[in-house]
Amino acid sequence: MSVQCQVDLHDHEIIKIETVLRTLNSFKGSMTWEQFEKNAVEEFGAIGFKVVVLWEVGGLETIPTEMVEATLKLMLRPGIPTPEISIVDRIDPIEFDHERQTWEVQRDILGIDQPGAIGKNGIITPPKSAAFITKKD
Repeated sequence: MSVQCQVDLHDHEIIKIETVLRTLNSFKGSMTWEQFEKNAVEEFGAIGFKVVVLWEVGGLETIPTEMVEATLKLMLRPGIPTPEISIVDRIDPIEFDHERQTWEVQRDILGIDQPGAIGKNGIITPPKSAAFITKKD
């Protein structure tokens, strides 16, 4: 499971997102793709984000939930579909608070080995991270 993000995130929001991802991860294999998408939209909505769920199937481009079943039937060796969740907006849009983010980074609330450091390609991976969260322009 991966997360793409089209909004600027504060560090405390990353912690909330990872909690949601752990919850969603616990659902793996116990529900339909449609149920997973519905749960993802609800769980992310509860922490203030609008999301879109697409699926990577057999190395193809990501596809919407309603096409997963038909795609699997057409493929010889499809593998297991993997969800890709895109955070596309906030439910209540706010202006990014740079001062708050500075405070959170200085106190290393994510527990990153090098506080304030962002890895290659904007990927932040705190210890015990549930997923990669990538900033998408």
